[in-house]
Amino acid sequence: MTVRCQIDNQIAHAVMNHPPVNSITVADTWKIHDAFKHLEENVAVRAIILSAEGKGFNAGIDIKEMQRRRDSAHLKSTTVRWDAHRILPSSSPP
Repeated sequence: MTVRCQIDNQIAHAVMNHPPVNSITVADTWKIHDAFKHLEENVAVRAIILSAEGKGFNAGIDIKEMQRRRDSAHLKSTTVRWDAHRILPSSSPP
């Protein structure tokens, strides 16, 4: 995702662009935060408008990222259970 900012007549316009539906990842929330922080520190800015390019404003959280995070968490969980089995021989295998 990119966040493009433009200031005109004391109004900042921050535009998100993450085709095709402007979904947001965790990293994207920081990009938006950083853009707003930068605009907030600019004394020439009196208002901020957040919009998005494309068909819609925002589709929500990026489902692909949620899947990757879930898969990663499952792998970590499986690894922890397997390590516990190796350490505690009396425990049942995963």
